[in-house]
Amino acid sequence: MYGFGRDRLEPGGSEMPRSWIWAFMLTLAAGAADASVSIRVVSSDPTRVTGGDALIEISADAAPKVIVNDRDVTAAFSAGAVPGHYLGLVGGLTVGENKITASAGGSSA
Repeated sequence: MYGFGRDRLEPGGSEMPRSWIWAFMLTLAAGAADASVSIRVVSSDPTRVTGGDALIEISADAAPKVIVNDRDVTAAFSAGAVPGHYLGLVGGLTVGENKITASAGGSSA
């Protein structure tokens, strides 16, 4: 049987790395989704976010307004290297599900 031992996969290790104390899941809102705004978790799989923060990329035609769990985190985002892409390190995520919405120019995701 393989498992994690000292934060790496090895035979006979435990099932989870010891450093994974908190587990988070990000829900990317898709209610009124439009192709002109999209959200992507860059730092990890959205269901495996750890440590209370995640690096998020928003693709939008204009600077987006970003809300996480009813909290405005727009100030955490800045223009990325590619036009129309905005990166932000979002902290303060809670254990369990976290909802992220982004809106720009009348579109949202």
